[in-house]
Amino acid sequence: MASLAGGVLPVLGEGAAAGLQAWLSLEQDWKHDLEAPVIALGSEQEFDGASVLATAVSMANTRAPKFWYTGAQGNGEERVFRLGVASTGDSVTCRKEGAVFKMPDGKSSILDISTLRNRDGWAWRFGRTGAFLYFTATRFDQGPPRYAIHEIHSGDGRSWSAPSPVLLQNASSPEVMRDGNDFRMWFNDTSRDPWVIRHAACDTDTAKWTIGEWKVTPGVVLKADQPWESGALRSPVVLKVNDLYQLWYVADVKGQAGETALGFAVSADGLKWTKHPQNPVFRPGKNEAISHPTVKRMPGGEFRIWYASRPTTAPDYQATGIRTIVWKPGKPLPIAAVTTSPADPDEFKKWRDERRAAITKMFAIPAGRVPLDAEKRGEYEQDGIVIERWVFTTEPGSRAPALLYRPKKPKGKMPAIVMTFGHGDSKSAWYCQYAGQVYAKLGLACLAVDPIGSEERHPAGVRAIGARGHDKPYSLIERSEAANRRIMGKLVFDFMRGIDFLGERQDIDQDRIGVAGNSLGGAEATWLSIVEPRIKIAVVSGWGYAENLLYSGKDCTRLPNMWLRERMSWLDAMLLSAPNCEVFFVNGAEDFHYVLAWDYLGRLASESGRILTNLGMSPNTFTWTEPEATHRPFHIHKEALKWIHERLGTPDMTLKEIEDLSTAIGGEWCKANGFRIEGFYASIKSQAGCRLPDLGLRRIPPNELLCLKPEELGKPEFTIEGWLDKVEKDPPVPARE
Repeated sequence: MASLAGGVLPVLGEGAAAGLQAWLSLEQDWKHDLEAPVIALGSEQEFDGASVLATAVSMANTRAPKFWYTGAQGNGEERVFRLGVASTGDSVTCRKEGAVFKMPDGKSSILDISTLRNRDGWAWRFGRTGAFLYFTATRFDQGPPRYAIHEIHSGDGRSWSAPSPVLLQNASSPEVMRDGNDFRMWFNDTSRDPWVIRHAACDTDTAKWTIGEWKVTPGVVLKADQPWESGALRSPVVLKVNDLYQLWYVADVKGQAGETALGFAVSADGLKWTKHPQNPVFRPGKNEAISHPTVKRMPGGEFRIWYASRPTTAPDYQATGIRTIVWKPGKPLPIAAVTTSPADPDEFKKWRDERRAAITKMFAIPAGRVPLDAEKRGEYEQDGIVIERWVFTTEPGSRAPALLYRPKKPKGKMPAIVMTFGHGDSKSAWYCQYAGQVYAKLGLACLAVDPIGSEERHPAGVRAIGARGHDKPYSLIERSEAANRRIMGKLVFDFMRGIDFLGERQDIDQDRIGVAGNSLGGAEATWLSIVEPRIKIAVVSGWGYAENLLYSGKDCTRLPNMWLRERMSWLDAMLLSAPNCEVFFVNGAEDFHYVLAWDYLGRLASESGRILTNLGMSPNTFTWTEPEATHRPFHIHKEALKWIHERLGTPDMTLKEIEDLSTAIGGEWCKANGFRIEGFYASIKSQAGCRLPDLGLRRIPPNELLCLKPEELGKPEFTIEGWLDKVEKDPPVPARE
């Protein structure tokens, strides 16, 4: 997608018009779920004793949001609004922490505020700088107010930088969203009477964390033109859900003195808006006026608005509290299904191959392959399964320990699964060794390569299970980005070398190789389905395609996703696996990371299937969701095993035998075998409650899973630091785009 700041808009798929119409037919039933204000007036002595006004709510990659709001003492020309902060655990119960910022001149007020937000409305941290806050500044003691927009930033939400120079003059109510590689702003043009809503954008460089100059888009994007609206449209707040933009705004109600209400509009590009025919979508109670709203899409899928409440007889800047309303859509939200894919099969292949090559280049996948120099370090047999121990070279200066699980007596050449690993997981983690045994019991080979930074590729060895050494400390991410060797690219490339290892074995069926992984492992499997043409299937657990993956999680996953979305839609990305690789997304319906994604993911897969069918190809993306479950290793659930059976085959087990397997519970198996589930995943809805195929499996003795000699632990060729030292000194030649 081209830069919006440059004036070029993304190409929209046929589904955009239907998505817009669906939003316009969707009833918005906004309700107060809390009668008391979220933020109330302070005492006369406090900075917010006379008025509380605008608010901004920030998750900032944590489950404990912060509230920033503006408050003032005094009235009329004496009032000066300052920035305050409150802590909260649930977004509606707040504890004030006092004023944290005022304008340097002591006379200018901070009015409307907006964090730099992602598309769901939550604050987006810009590199290591932290949160960005955009605000309107004005003075009330110099005649009619003149408004200007500034920016400040903070690493902790309390200590703020000096305000920027004026970003936009004669402008107020900034609403700033990171959208692709642009920052986009919707704001009030206060040079006009009545005020209207306009748009501006600027380019950013996420590699250098720099922000360009704001450029105002010509023309007005929204003005008063519905029968209920009187005068100005104020305080735009914007989300982008399922590739469509939603905007709520405040307007005076015609013929009702002092009364204001919320209107709603929807857009495919953020510039051309269509208002809801049933506007206003929310009118406050009798004698109450609404102003200065902010909106978020909450983790449970509902929408929440916070707004400044005042009596209809009070002036605009005399709000008496911050109140909140919530809307819970009663049906799935519309999607736009945006794609740039051609309808001609030959053009589609060219389009797909260009994007695959660009992703390969983004990851700096080396063009050449050094010899593996694979060295067998022994094997262990348990319950009809053989676990081979290996070490092989992935690239110059980088070697990897790996396990190969296989049946003791294979029935001919074996199908194979390359297991990919989540954060904190490696070949000795409990469900990883369980998965290796399950696949071997079914008659498949399973290759488990320690990911760089974990277990034996960490100086602490097996004690480093859960160390997450590939993204701690943050400086490793910075070094890899600066060296143009993204951490995710290294993880993906090492698994590609694992496929090279399988390719050198005579007992592996080279036409039946797949990948499977959970969480970060699901992300790795997804990327492999795009860049590795030798794999036939990918089982993706605890992952998917969704907007929240642009801001939640670690930078190892987030940065490549940001790069991807700057250039294509999620639907485009999903199509890139076709036709050589089929993908199965298996997830929990209540996954605390991605609860918003699964309905969207299923409908995206349906649209992908329709496009591929029209191209003369078979649908290649499928989804399955387990109710009342969160983040679990679903790639070893019976549903995943049945899907693998139908595509790769399971030589030692029929489909009926898989279906008839009894169930073991993850927490019970771990307790019986001496494993402790990491606290974050120890709930019954997560790993402790996961339903496993019961094959009578036992824990493998820890020493039998170790490939390295004690004196090899921590050597540069086995660590992430050693790999980075090597690529910084002698970078490999990347694959051609």
